[in-house]
Parts: sequence; structure tokens; C-alpha cells
Amino acid sequence: MVAFFFPPFMGGGELTLVGQNVDDDATVGLPVGSAAGDLCIYGQVIAGAVGITLGTPSGYTVMRTVGPTTLSGSFNVAARVGAKVLAADTQVATGTTLGGPNGVICTFCRVYRHSNGPVTGFTYLWNTGEATSGNPSPQTVDPSAEIPPLIIEALALGQSGFSFSGSPALQGTLGDSLATFGEGLSGYSIINGTPVSYSIDMPDTGAYSVLLSGWVRPAA
Repeated sequence: MVAFFFPPFMGGGELTLVGQNVDDDATVGLPVGSAAGDLCIYGQVIAGAVGITLGTPSGYTVMRTVGPTTLSGSFNVAARVGAKVLAADTQVATGTTLGGPNGVICTFCRVYRHSNGPVTGFTYLWNTGEATSGNPSPQTVDPSAEIPPLIIEALALGQSGFSFSGSPALQGTLGDSLATFGEGLSGYSIINGTPVSYSIDMPDTGAYSVLLSGWVRPAA
């Protein structure tokens, strides 16, 4: 697990979800109502031929990358999550490309607002993540030593339709059917009160399954 730290700050205030979007593309538009000073967290899952090139949208901090990993012959999977305090943004343009004509890129974004005012920075801690042709191991996200408000985020790719499992349940999820390439899934919880530890899991979905999870703590 890796943490990235901006200057220390005190907690307090509350977070709300502005909105969320998903697109079967390397670029996704921001939710309606997004504004400068909001925090955007994006997640991207990719399945395709060898030669996937993961991009990073301008100004975003990459919090975790998994892959590209070859799991079945010449078939690759990858995932990446990042975050940015928005300025005059209207979209998340990652620049990720596939290695051939057969494959899919699925990009999620979720925007949060702090009641104290514009977000000035953030800290985070993400699990290493896992890409496997079997059943991913459950992941623990434990922000219990942190001062709220906090965000729990999870990102996954499966060869077939699936749901997150674990306890407590995530407050919301956004899925995207990727036709013959399975499903991309993103989930979140907002913690404005006492932080608790989350267990996040997904099932064995076939030839490939990818799972990432972590927490983010915005400052304002």
C-alpha cells in the first residue's frame, strides 16, 4: 500500500457527492454541477490485446495502477485510479490506448464537494490491487485512524456481470456492461462520522478479474 501526503490539515466538515459518470472510452465527461474546488476521483479498467498504453489525465495524481497484466494468451487487463482538485475542467481525458482493435476502455469519474469550501489537497491510501484469472482476495480498507470526512472507493473489472461484496456495504455503485468483455464496476462510500474498516471483495468472474480499493481524505 502507498500513501501520498499533502501538508497536514485538520478535519471537520462534511462531504457530499456531486455526481458520477461512466463512458466506454478513454475520456469521460464530468457530472453536471461539478465546479472548481471539487475533488474528482477517476477510475479506469481496460481489457484488450497486448500493447495497452495507460495514460494519465492532466493535473491528476495517480493513486494506484494495476497491470497491464497478461492473463489469457495475448489478452491483457489493466486498471488505474487518480484524483484531482478541479479547476475549469469539463472532462477526464486519460489518453489511454489499446494495443489492437479488440478490447475495451471503461472510464469512471466521481465528484465530491466539501462543506468547508474548495478542496485544497488530499491524502490517500490504496491497496496494491489484484489482477487474476481466479478469485481475487478480499481487500481491507481501514481509515479508522484518520480524521473524517473520508471517501472509500472501489474499482473492478470482470469477464461477466458481478457485484461487490463485503462489510459494510458500499453506499453506491455504478456499473457498465462491456458486452463480450464483461463489466466494469465502481463503488463508493462517504464517511462523515466515525471511520470504520471496510472489507471489499468480488467473485471469480472467469478468465479475468481485477480489484482495487482504498480511501481518500480531502482537505478544505
